[in-house]
Amino acid sequence: MDDDWALPDESLPEAERLRAYRERGRRCADNLPEEFVGALNRCFRDAGGDAGRFVELVRERDVWPIPLEAEGNRVDFLFPRCFCEHPPEGEPEPLFCECSVGWMSEFMRRVSGRPVKVELLAAVLRQDPHCRLRVVFRGGSDA
Repeated sequence: MDDDWALPDESLPEAERLRAYRERGRRCADNLPEEFVGALNRCFRDAGGDAGRFVELVRERDVWPIPLEAEGNRVDFLFPRCFCEHPPEGEPEPLFCECSVGWMSEFMRRVSGRPVKVELLAAVLRQDPHCRLRVVFRGGSDA
């Protein structure tokens, strides 16, 4: 595995490992195709930043086939399996899936043009039935 994707040393304090995993995810988001990010950005812009309308447009335009749920200024993304391009070998440490938080944070910041808060609610690698990431949009009219 490339050193850029090396896992944080498990002897580091938890807060440092958490930051390292999230930064790893942000770097991974840099590899997303611009046309994909652009298609979602158009949905967000055309929805006027409304999370519910954003989800409707993503579905109508068939931009992303994963399940999405919206309520208020948040969207939950439900992944049926782990899509990590750099999966761990063997049992992952408890913080491993925090890189998904960094990935989604950077990705949705680019899509929305706003700061976002991302929370990992469930993870397949933690034996949950799916991965669930909650994105809360900040700024704009729904802050």
